[in-house]
Amino acid sequence: MFSKFFFLSLILLTLSFATIDNLSITSTVDQSGGSNILIKSSFSNSESKQIFLNLSASAESVIVKDRSGLVIEHSITRQGKNSIITATVPYDYLQFEISSNSFTMKNASRWDYDFSISASENISFLSASLSLPKGAKLKGTNGAVEATDSLIVSWSTNNFDTNHKSRMYASYELSDVEEDLTPIILLGSGFVLAILVILYLRNSKTKTQAAIPKTDFLESHSLFKTLDENDKEIVREIYRQKGKTTQSHLYLQTHIAKATLSRRINSLENRGILKKSQKGNRNLISLTDVFKQ
Repeated sequence: MFSKFFFLSLILLTLSFATIDNLSITSTVDQSGGSNILIKSSFSNSESKQIFLNLSASAESVIVKDRSGLVIEHSITRQGKNSIITATVPYDYLQFEISSNSFTMKNASRWDYDFSISASENISFLSASLSLPKGAKLKGTNGAVEATDSLIVSWSTNNFDTNHKSRMYASYELSDVEEDLTPIILLGSGFVLAILVILYLRNSKTKTQAAIPKTDFLESHSLFKTLDENDKEIVREIYRQKGKTTQSHLYLQTHIAKATLSRRINSLENRGILKKSQKGNRNLISLTDVFKQ
């Protein structure tokens, strides 16, 4: 204990004191109590001066940057539960990015955020804000509550000297946050849409099948049995189209060569099975009454 106190005393004795014109602290706490803290500090007469911040709990992750965003070397010293972050001011500004699970403690259903800070320099103006997690209900605080969309607690003080700590405290409980139902809604909508598509396709197929005459009568007809396979395929397709279609449709559906198809149609027409007529530039092919039920 004596060695730690002696070490800290040496730091205090060897530091060249500067003034922190403004110390701005922005903190957010997540649902699990983890804290992300951003500290921005502006200095006067401080170039190349070594300063430190004394935090009331363990700072598990610390990044120090200058005004341009360049990462600055720093050291962290533990003194009991406290963390002392020491860095050299490159010109007139330092930024501390801190992550920790140590500033928030849970007691039954209540959470307590307790963050204290002191510095090696006098602070002209200190301001701080804390954003509590979604669903938080404030139970007590030594700060001021801001009326915004989210629950924010703020603090401020002037002429804060090196002999004092500034404490930011907020006690809160988390209510049951409504579960995000978006994925479930999307999944349900997708399922319903899939069912509707299946029913539509099934209904369309049923209607199509109902619209196409069955060929049972045709297949059992004595005249039909005398035809070869190419002629049967031509007659079947015309029968499926309710007894009338175009020659181009027969070509696409039967895949019989055009010249062969034309000869077959002429042959069937001569036998009184088909009737061919012209409509515009299309040949209409229809069945005669020989297959009428």
